[in-house]
Amino acid sequence: MAVSIANADIVTPTAVVRGGLAAQDGLISEIGADHGGEDFEGDLLIPGLIDIHTDNLEKHFFPRPGVDWNTQSAAIIHDGMCAAVGVTTVFDSLSVGSWSNNEARHLENMIELVDGLERATHAGMLKADHFIHWRCE
Repeated sequence: MAVSIANADIVTPTAVVRGGLAAQDGLISEIGADHGGEDFEGDLLIPGLIDIHTDNLEKHFFPRPGVDWNTQSAAIIHDGMCAAVGVTTVFDSLSVGSWSNNEARHLENMIELVDGLERATHAGMLKADHFIHWRCE
């Protein structure tokens, strides 16, 4: 699939380039010349961001005390919030330990969360790449 972007401030490793971008099958083939396509009206086009530690997956699973959510749904909403701010790679921090009174951190719930994340990933429902960052505290 071909994609063209025009009139953007494109952030590269060495400069910010005003112009366009062409991509084919998910790979950038040209940066600089405008070839038409979607007009970014001077907005920034940046590489995806990497979040190396987030606790938010647990928060979507247990939004408040005594309430647990479907784990796949929790993964999808968490992923959507990440993607909305430009995060394309996420290290979901999950902590296990008997020290915690936090129900979300019980081993059975951690297993459910990982399962929900895997199901959403395999179903193609996520925008970002997710990795588990296990913490034992």
